[in-house]
Amino acid sequence: MESSGAIIRSHPVEGNTPDEREVRDELARVLKSQCFATSGRMRALLDYLVNETLQGRGDRLKEYTIGIEVFDRGTDFDPRIETVVRTEAWRLRSRLTLYYQTEGAHNPVRIELAKRSFATAAYRLAAATPTLAFADLAPQRIARLAVLPFAVTDDAPDIHHLAASLADEMSHALARLPRIEVLARSLCRAMPATAASIGETVQRLDVDWIVEGSVRRSGTRTRVLLQLVETASGCQVWAHAIEQDWNDGPPRVEDTAVELVTELAKSERIWQTPLAEAFVEDVCSGSDLRQLLRFGTGGSPSVVDVLRRGIGWLEGRLQRNPHEAAMHASMANLLAAFVSIVPGSSADLMPRLKRSAMAAATAPRSGTRGLVALGMASLFVCDWVAAQDALDRAIRLAPDDSGARMCLGLLHLQTGKLGEALDNMREARDLHPLSATVTGSLAAVLMNSRRYGEAMELARRAVALDSDFQPAHVLLADAMLWDGRISQALGRFEEISQLDGRSAFGLGKMGYAYGKTGNGPKARAILDELDSRDDDPGRVLMAKAQIHLGLGEHNAAFEHLDAALGAPTAPELLLRTAPQFDPLRADPRFARLLARLGLTACRADS
Repeated sequence: MESSGAIIRSHPVEGNTPDEREVRDELARVLKSQCFATSGRMRALLDYLVNETLQGRGDRLKEYTIGIEVFDRGTDFDPRIETVVRTEAWRLRSRLTLYYQTEGAHNPVRIELAKRSFATAAYRLAAATPTLAFADLAPQRIARLAVLPFAVTDDAPDIHHLAASLADEMSHALARLPRIEVLARSLCRAMPATAASIGETVQRLDVDWIVEGSVRRSGTRTRVLLQLVETASGCQVWAHAIEQDWNDGPPRVEDTAVELVTELAKSERIWQTPLAEAFVEDVCSGSDLRQLLRFGTGGSPSVVDVLRRGIGWLEGRLQRNPHEAAMHASMANLLAAFVSIVPGSSADLMPRLKRSAMAAATAPRSGTRGLVALGMASLFVCDWVAAQDALDRAIRLAPDDSGARMCLGLLHLQTGKLGEALDNMREARDLHPLSATVTGSLAAVLMNSRRYGEAMELARRAVALDSDFQPAHVLLADAMLWDGRISQALGRFEEISQLDGRSAFGLGKMGYAYGKTGNGPKARAILDELDSRDDDPGRVLMAKAQIHLGLGEHNAAFEHLDAALGAPTAPELLLRTAPQFDPLRADPRFARLLARLGLTACRADS
């Protein structure tokens, strides 16, 4: 993460190629990273290509040679038939891109695969420079926004329905952001979606921003164009286009709207407008405790980019207002969310997070937010003492804060104190009975207490309170599985895996269920799928461990658990309490795993 008061952008230094020592140092950093921890083949390929390039043989790298020397193919290897080299090279490019978006974002040297070649290229980054002038930002206020009807260049009814639905979903997604007022769709529908109508729209609707777009179809593909217009100047400040395939039916408009709002939040220019505060507050109010309860599903690189920009924006605000407790609390929340998504960042970010949380503690309400964020992030890095201290402080500061009580209950869940976990969760629910997050947390404690019927009932209530809250759906499926409702559980796991983009977390749950119910081929197919996933390595390893547990393969499960503990991702582990680990508890190896987490091997309290 950036340490200055602005979003930092670095560029290659022209004519300044790093020397061999610098390249080898960078190669070592990449090979030791979490991003490459789960793929020995990818590490071997990158190591081979870099060394061959450094030895002056980059222009002679061929698929045939790589197949034999890296992937142990025989001399009869035919790259025209077997595409392993091209496939792994494509995956390597993608993994390097992800690495430099997350763990390696501030490495002084970068390595990439040269275009149309297997050779590698390396370049040194210029000194990072701020791209936003924070001092010039206008005072923040609520922004009024109108989503105009989308233009359609097709007479087909389904395209018109898609355009109308997409405008509605965009209004809904934007209206959920704090500090943004979205005009009612009934008012917006009466306005024509043409550039000539902008002045009329401003006059009639009195808005600061206009979202307008178009939808057109060509064959089985649709193209959605969207732009954001600042009404004061009449200038377009953001535009984006996405293409979708209709082969399997029309695209889900909800997913398309979320994708478009995420792209809006990533735009650099947006962070120079009053909309920036809406994105920061959305992360602070919606992603802190929810992210904790996602039990390690993580986030996409696009979410990481939004968080990074939000942190840079807040740093700029804090440079001008260093004693503003609310801003420090927001910073603590964003840093905690980043740590939960990119656990490898914890070593750099935890000291900053603690400073922000302590600075926020000067104000009761803000102080509680910051301390809960610190407690949450401490859970993710298995620092139980720091988590306990932060949450105890938060409760002393605000005894009726349900979020602090809930997080303390999750700490007790992690450390095996199920009785105390239940007490804290029940108190949190008494304080906030309509919270899906708190209700889902209590369901999680009940499930790990082996009270599956009660857990199912509360998980259903959490889903009813907020159908978008994915952890509640996972908890419900889990409780059904353990309660013996196998077909219902498998159906829900299948549905969840589609909705969450087949994340490693969801695949692990589903693979465990298949293994446990005797469907070995499907469980092993998911293991194969996980081998090609670009999720956080710790979560991939944990998912594989759970599937091997479902298959009854305890030695393989121990191997993957041992590797998973090398990555600082705690909440999805639940080694101390989760029922799937019961078959391992008598094995001395399990006690050693718990000891690495600073936990004891005795049975969880009932």
